[in-house]
Amino acid sequence: MTVQFTDLSTGSSTSWNWLFGDGYTSPLKNPDHTYSAAGICAVSLEAANVIGSNMATKTGYVVVMAAPTPTPTLTIPPS
Repeated sequence: MTVQFTDLSTGSSTSWNWLFGDGYTSPLKNPDHTYSAAGICAVSLEAANVIGSNMATKTGYVVVMAAPTPTPTLTIPPS
């Protein structure tokens, strides 16, 4: 599952540190991230500028569901 994240912080941020809750990070302002395992992930963004930085965390923000298991079917042609 790929998710597009958007920085909505105010001020004049010059650097970003996204933590996607699955061990991966990104320094991009508006990154895409692909989740590969099912689970509930908290997402954090630390935005910074020359004055300082601030971090916001959204708990349970991304819920990745496991792919459904296909059900096999058997078709027997008429004889």
